Amino acid sequence: MRDLPNVSKRAQNKERKKAQIIEAATGLILKHGHADFTMPELAERAGVALVTPYSYFQSKAGVLAAVLDPEHALEAAASWNGSADHSDGLTKSMAFAMSRVERYISDAPLYRPVLSTLFKLAPGSAPETQDAEDWLALWEDGLKDAAVQGQIDTAMSTVLVAHTIRNAYLGLLQRWVTQQVTDQQFRLETEATVSMMLAGIAKKPADRKHWHDQFIRTQARLLKVSTLDQRRILKLSPNFALGNDGADIS
Repeated sequence: MRDLPNVSKRAQNKERKKAQIIEAATGLILKHGHADFTMPELAERAGVALVTPYSYFQSKAGVLAAVLDPEHALEAAASWNGSADHSDGLTKSMAFAMSRVERYISDAPLYRPVLSTLFKLAPGSAPETQDAEDWLALWEDGLKDAAVQGQIDTAMSTVLVAHTIRNAYLGLLQRWVTQQVTDQQFRLETEATVSMMLAGIAKKPADRKHWHDQFIRTQARLLKVSTLDQRRILKLSPNFALGNDGADIS
């Protein structure tokens, strides 16, 4: 960490130790594939006193929340939204939703264990809750563009729609975190859900048809993926049906 002239040595030391603890937690999670470490184990790996993680993060949940790096995540999402080049607001809304999916899938070995443990430690918690209004504004951005472009009724509350879409996405994210769905199912479920919502709010017949058709196509792909995954699971089962000659009869 670079020394800054306007930051006291004490403040620099605090930030250095916080970074050590976050790095240590990340290392333990990636090494073991889960976030079931104890606070003494974390302190030992970070090379700090046992009380230090509690002093800086209050609890294990606080450490895991810091591993998610919420400030940087918000900045990155805002940067993506600001640079996105889409022909219309509804398409931008879909693209933003899919970018959130890819954010977690891209680093699943870290995010899945962190979020899974956070849900257990604080059942009411959800990712992206810090700076919730700023996150909601990002989800609303494409919808506001759509209203200006006449794609949705200007009397419609874009905040309410954004809140509904975001909540649906967070529900799907939790299904992925708890491994109820695969990466591909997470992608397709999100695409199908958002397509259905966009079809429901679209003002122009052409837009309604576009998003309805996308919903139908995505649902078909989801069904195919789910069927293939189910067959793979069955083939791993000791009770998988076999014919008299040992041939697969499923």
